Amino acid sequence: MKINKMDYKQQLPEEVQKRLDDYTKDEQESVIPTMFFTPCIINDGRMLLVASQNMSFLCDNKPINQTFSSPLPEYVEFRRFFSEQDAGNTRLSSLYRINATFPYVFPVATLPSTPAIEIMDGGIRDNYGVKTALRYIYTYRNWISTNTSGVVIIQIRDKYKEFEIRDNSQGGLIANLTTPLESFYVNFDKIQNFNHDEIIQYASLWLDSPLDVIDFQLKNDEQTKIAMSWHLTTKEKNEVKNAIHQPENRAALARLKQLLE
Repeated sequence: MKINKMDYKQQLPEEVQKRLDDYTKDEQESVIPTMFFTPCIINDGRMLLVASQNMSFLCDNKPINQTFSSPLPEYVEFRRFFSEQDAGNTRLSSLYRINATFPYVFPVATLPSTPAIEIMDGGIRDNYGVKTALRYIYTYRNWISTNTSGVVIIQIRDKYKEFEIRDNSQGGLIANLTTPLESFYVNFDKIQNFNHDEIIQYASLWLDSPLDVIDFQLKNDEQTKIAMSWHLTTKEKNEVKNAIHQPENRAALARLKQLLE
């Protein structure tokens, strides 16, 4: 059966048919949380900062206090950079798509600039959004300390943070050739965890409020492997749904409820 464009649009959930500007007012009035997309720019490795409202303050990277250096600008603000292309009219489904551009799985997303900006999954730079979240918290650190009892960062992980050390000593010739590249890919997420843990610890030097990190983790090991795909089997869907009942996640949920009381 052929589906024309109008029929396809009608089948999309209402929330992904909305445009970026549709969320501005509710976010400003704190009806809903402020949402960010931070895909990676392939051309130069910078991060594209996409939000429903102007967030140029997060792009500021000037030296502060007694630091004397020449830092490179790391963020490109989507709304301002593409203001003449009506950036606020971008559909949410398009943002989901460009923020999930995984190499060799989806075609690279290209934005209307000269030269063309190519976009890839933001996970290559900041898989859990920790860098952007901490920059946001740093900007409002004085307001947070005055008006709140602290900050809670919730991380939803597709695998356990803790891991076992791999044994690469039993491989043959082919394994010895492929192991370095394979190990880099496998350890990529672990490297980001180490970096995130470090900068979260440093946050205590400038934030005069408690900072709690709550992890909800999916058991995604060799026995319960869940495919990286837009389509999941019934078994995989059940694994995701039932993950909340795992002891670690029940404890995390209890801790979150305690913090919100």
